[in-house]
Amino acid sequence: MRVRILALSALLSTIGCGSGQILIGDIEDAEDVVQACEDMADQVVTEQFRIEFEGTSGGCPWGEDGNQWPAQGVLTARIEQRQSLDLDDALICDMQFTFAGEAGLEQDIEYDDNFLFVFNDIVLASSYRPWVEQLDSDGIYRIYDWDQIVGLDNLFDESIPTYCVGDDSDLAECDIPPPESHGPISLSFDLSIISELSFQAVEQDRRDFTFIATGDNDESLDCSHDSFFFDVDVPYLPL
Repeated sequence: MRVRILALSALLSTIGCGSGQILIGDIEDAEDVVQACEDMADQVVTEQFRIEFEGTSGGCPWGEDGNQWPAQGVLTARIEQRQSLDLDDALICDMQFTFAGEAGLEQDIEYDDNFLFVFNDIVLASSYRPWVEQLDSDGIYRIYDWDQIVGLDNLFDESIPTYCVGDDSDLAECDIPPPESHGPISLSFDLSIISELSFQAVEQDRRDFTFIATGDNDESLDCSHDSFFFDVDVPYLPL
């Protein structure tokens, strides 16, 4: 994973607005993102991007890249797929996700065993909440780190809850189907969450969506998922 941290003080570009000039280097948190987008609303550009993840067949790369060897009922391995928004030099003001399939039909997904969905390093959603709760936190946000969850229990119990960032505070609405069954998937997040993602994107100079399929020991099914896509409408300020 490429991580290139940019000092915000180095971002010396300015953008004009009705009240004068705003120094992008002064954006120090998510609230500054919201303020900049409001102050320069007449300069916001909106584009739609399609993010696609190809389906994976059964079988994890056990023993590779930090993965453990197969073990029943243990999180041992994963496959990570990454797609990026082609939005260099931009301050994201919002992101609206549409998970409808072709011709606007509801899009279903099936996966095995479980998954995590991440923007940069922030976990947006997961089918297995107990793993996410073991990750380091930054406020309400959980930071994805494979080394912190590999080796944890991977139980098959319908009572295990899913995870969606902000759902405890009514800041998100997510539909996540259970493992090994076709079901609809959709995610929607409050502007306060999107603003934090935007701030992290500026700070890290990347805009990566990552889908992580996991498994324990089934060579015919684990780390597999259907192909799926989503459209994301992104209002942003060009920098």
